[in-house]
Amino acid sequence: MQANHTNQRNNHLFGLSAVAAAVLLGAALVLGPTRASADEYIDSVESFKWILQGQGTTLGSPDGNYLQIGYVPEDDPFPFPSSITLVFQDNVAYDGPGPDLRVYTVDEAPFGMVHIEASYGGSDYISAGVFTDDRGHINLDLASLGLNAATHLRFTNASGPFGWYGFNLDAVGALHSFETPAITLTLDPSSDASPGFEEHIVLTTVHDGAPVAGIRVTSAIVSGPSVGLADVTTTYANGVAGFTWAGNGTEGIDTLETWLDLNADGVRDEGEPFGTATKLWRNGITGTIAISDLGGGTIEVVVNDLDLDLTDGADTVDIAVSSTTDPAGITLTLTETDLHSGILTATFTIAQNSNQSALTLAAIEGDTVTASYDDVIDANNQDPPPVTATLIVAPAAEAHISVCHLPPGNPGNQRTLTLGSSALEAHLAHGDIEGECAEAPVVGPPAGKPAHAGGPPEGKGKPPK
Repeated sequence: MQANHTNQRNNHLFGLSAVAAAVLLGAALVLGPTRASADEYIDSVESFKWILQGQGTTLGSPDGNYLQIGYVPEDDPFPFPSSITLVFQDNVAYDGPGPDLRVYTVDEAPFGMVHIEASYGGSDYISAGVFTDDRGHINLDLASLGLNAATHLRFTNASGPFGWYGFNLDAVGALHSFETPAITLTLDPSSDASPGFEEHIVLTTVHDGAPVAGIRVTSAIVSGPSVGLADVTTTYANGVAGFTWAGNGTEGIDTLETWLDLNADGVRDEGEPFGTATKLWRNGITGTIAISDLGGGTIEVVVNDLDLDLTDGADTVDIAVSSTTDPAGITLTLTETDLHSGILTATFTIAQNSNQSALTLAAIEGDTVTASYDDVIDANNQDPPPVTATLIVAPAAEAHISVCHLPPGNPGNQRTLTLGSSALEAHLAHGDIEGECAEAPVVGPPAGKPAHAGGPPEGKGKPPK
């Protein structure tokens, strides 16, 4: 009976010559249809080597029909083991509680042996060991291989070319898997700006249309005051894992990344599902505001509040500015002066007519200009009343103009005067000339009268003694 089983198995396995097998090497091998929808079973054949014989396919659920992985005929001058690489295409097997992969076999005496290897991504394969096909199925635990996930399985005949037989492979299924690309990581809260430095927790939910339980989630603070903190947690039955940390007393923003470290290298790599969240650590002290007149109708507003330092860029805040003449006022956007300074500034202009631009406020002499900053939250997690700053619009500085003053009846005694612009018109009406005297024309005596270099006119005055 042993000989009959041997002959049947050899005839079934070695239906092709080594030459024919060599022709097939590298060609596409159709061993069954690729699944159209995601389930837990292997999806496709990535590659094969040498002879593969069988009654069915390794794809899909176990059905008792198998593919046999053996050796080329023992009379071939160069016997080689056959192998096949199978791939999960629309799902990824991951390391959960207990075994993660199940290899279904068909028992036909005498048993065959196969070397099984697993890989995430199909580059570096890890040996799971050598197994026989006489047990119905084989369970594999990814943790024992040092893998967080697997997408590829490679089966290579290990029976030997003499006296041993092919391995009957029926199907491969993932006991723990998630669908791709449906898998997502959702972080809650995605951002938080509550004051204080007490412990903060972010919950990560892993789901692919349903919660993914028992999967490891890597969390790390990648920037901010707490950079370097990291942990690996496992999702509960509801697909949720948590990461908790506290502030170290330094104000600033922590950025948290959580991801599925599928290749177990401790780094978030391209293609690994991930999510992000931010935590603003701040003392919650209410900010201050100041307003000042820079002259020429230009007003500057300064807000000082470290709680506004929300990003690594130039942060902004909107404040309200109004005047007695224009109580509705304008909205002014202040911009942070330096990286993480918490000092934000902006300027605007005042004029009697505010239609000049959006940054011009209607205001006249004597008006009160008010700038108001509404701080979002204080150290007690309350919304404090707005803080304000005011100034009184001073009279506009009068321009000064030089005129050459020609005294009436004595124009030769001209001299330069500096006047307010409002007085210019009256001086011009009295015969003065705009500009310094050096620029004014020489003014002579009235027509018909001789000029004298000094003393009274001729014929007048006291006679000499």
